[in-house]
Amino acid sequence: MKIEFPKLDTDLGRVKLPCQVQPKYDGELAVWLPEQGVLTNRYGTEKVLPLCKELPNIELVGELYWDTGKRNFYQALPKLKQHDPLLKFAVFGMYHTDMTFSEQMKILKLAIQNSDRVSVVEGHNAYSHPELEHYLKDNLKQGWEGSVVKPLMSSSFTSWVKNKPDETIDLLILGVSKKKSAIAVGTPDGKILGHCSLLGQPEIAALVGKENIIGDTKEDYLISPSYAIEVKHLGVIEPSGCLRNPRISRLREDLGKDNL
Repeated sequence: MKIEFPKLDTDLGRVKLPCQVQPKYDGELAVWLPEQGVLTNRYGTEKVLPLCKELPNIELVGELYWDTGKRNFYQALPKLKQHDPLLKFAVFGMYHTDMTFSEQMKILKLAIQNSDRVSVVEGHNAYSHPELEHYLKDNLKQGWEGSVVKPLMSSSFTSWVKNKPDETIDLLILGVSKKKSAIAVGTPDGKILGHCSLLGQPEIAALVGKENIIGDTKEDYLISPSYAIEVKHLGVIEPSGCLRNPRISRLREDLGKDNL
């Protein structure tokens, strides 16, 4: 069975009101399939955890997280064991259903007895964009990464929108993917921190296309670090230091390798 995961957009213009605003956890998105009795992440890794015994006979999608779920999951991941008492699962919704999100939440609150390990994510209903921003500020103040916005009258994952403040960083273009669809960006010492799509970036695609290849990795053709760009991202994944959802903001023609 192929598992579909929600790909959270960041365009608030796509939000359909009314909606529910839930906190954005720092964790690992996972699907609960009761017939298999496992939690499966987007990479296909299956986990059988003690907390699975608390999950109902309903297919679910949620977030596997550690402790409070506030910016520490990937830092803790190398040390985590399946019996870690601080390893928890937050239920976002039902997996593959025609029910609206509003209907799903009513059923989940009846089917799941919140415990120290498993809980249904609580949120706030919003009826305007100013309310979305109010709840975002409140979630950030409480230490969450941001918000996930879910239309109350929709059943589709594709209608979910992630609301997080953008951060920016100046990086060098270190390579281009072997499919020529993205650039590898990173630091002057050659560390790649992520890949930015070249879709809608013909100027930058033309620049890297003229560069000589000086090496390669499994994913990329490496080029001389001649160009700097401003990259938008949604924070840093620890402990790797890689960026979450990096995107090209602009070419920094005023910067180069020696002044980054």
